[in-house]
Amino acid sequence: MTTLEVLLITPFVLWFTLAGVMLVHLFVAQTVAASAAREAARALAVYHDGALARNKAREVIAGTLPVTNSNGQSSQVINSPPPPPGSGGGQLAISGSPAPVKNYPGPFDPVTDVMLYDDGIHATAIVTYHAENLCPGLPALIQPGASPWSKWIDIPARAVFKREFTN
Repeated sequence: MTTLEVLLITPFVLWFTLAGVMLVHLFVAQTVAASAAREAARALAVYHDGALARNKAREVIAGTLPVTNSNGQSSQVINSPPPPPGSGGGQLAISGSPAPVKNYPGPFDPVTDVMLYDDGIHATAIVTYHAENLCPGLPALIQPGASPWSKWIDIPARAVFKREFTN
């Protein structure tokens, strides 16, 4: 191979390698976020405690992925039905305008990234993990409408449990 061929091919090889590593990281983050949402929804359904549910989500995510060091506690539970899955409550959506730049303090903060809903029958947890992007252009391929230079890729997960009633 000539020097010119190496110079032309190397950036593509590096990008595909980095994109492959990022896709594996995103798959792991999606699996962990789903587990965190399931544990948070279960804790809310059984114990009816928002702070405990957020701590369960943080424990699950912190066991595998980096989290923000936050001392904030919140026991807020929204006493209404959650938004439907296709309504943008943690779902991807295509829009005509570019997405706003997202500046998160870190990849996961239980106070802001765990939404808890309790409508009296079902307990729902929506957990969002923000994976830091290392590969230029990848967010635009994964999330339509996202900037190709976005620093974060949002990974939402949702779980619903039937609420257990205690006497």
